[in-house]
Amino acid sequence: MEASRIRVLTSSVLMTASWVALLPFALRLAGTWREEFFEVSKGNFVQNYWMPMGFASLALICAGLVVIWTGFQNRLRSAWLILFLIAWLFYFPVFMFPQLKGLLSASNWLSLIAISRESDMAIEQILARFGFLLILFGLCLPIGDFFGRGSVSKSQRKA
Repeated sequence: MEASRIRVLTSSVLMTASWVALLPFALRLAGTWREEFFEVSKGNFVQNYWMPMGFASLALICAGLVVIWTGFQNRLRSAWLILFLIAWLFYFPVFMFPQLKGLLSASNWLSLIAISRESDMAIEQILARFGFLLILFGLCLPIGDFFGRGSVSKSQRKA
């Protein structure tokens, strides 16, 4: 097996693990579909915005997995770009940005992990941080295979 194929396969496995780790969180958000409003205090209600975010998360996770195991495996540049956009326009704002506020005030990641252990979603927060790093690593690992001099163009692939 050639080295570029191994890099792409390793990258695909890492990114798949990251996307699959998000499924329980997305399913829990989508599972709130029965609740139209949430009571935040006595007599004060807020509309349920978690449900649409959960269904959108499920759709993007499924789309990401399809792109990983179809176009990314064939080293299509468009597949790399789609995964890059999903990572930075979906994963980062939804899963990382709320935690980034805590990261800026914490001295390091270990103290942030200790703080997050006190909450109910500690494991999901840690998985989100680690998963985002895995996705970035998975995108950077085969970048030369997609955009380097040795990358295969669409016309060469069909020949």
